[in-house]
Amino acid sequence: MASEGANRRLAKALASLIDHNKAMRTGSSEIVLPLTQAELASWIGASRETVERSLRGWRARGIVHTGYRSITVLRPADIMWIAGIPSPFQPSGHRRSA
Repeated sequence: MASEGANRRLAKALASLIDHNKAMRTGSSEIVLPLTQAELASWIGASRETVERSLRGWRARGIVHTGYRSITVLRPADIMWIAGIPSPFQPSGHRRSA
C-alpha cells in the first residue's frame, strides 16, 4: 500500500515537471533533474529502492526512459493517469496500471 502511494507521488512529481507544450507537439517530454534517485526519493518521501522499482517498471512498460540525471516521459498520458490527474494528452492505447 505504501509503495502505491509512493508510485503516485513519483508520478505526480514527474507530471508537475512535464513540459506540456513540448509533450503536446512531440508526444514526450524530457525532464532533466539535477537530482540523484536518492534525492528524488527524499523529495517525494519514499525510499530510493521504491523510486528505482517504480522507474524500472515504467521503463519496462515504455512509459519513461531514464538516463544520467534525466527522465524522458515517453507516455505523458500514462504518467498523468498513474498520478490521478486528468490528462490533456492522448492515451497510449495500452491498458495502464500503477
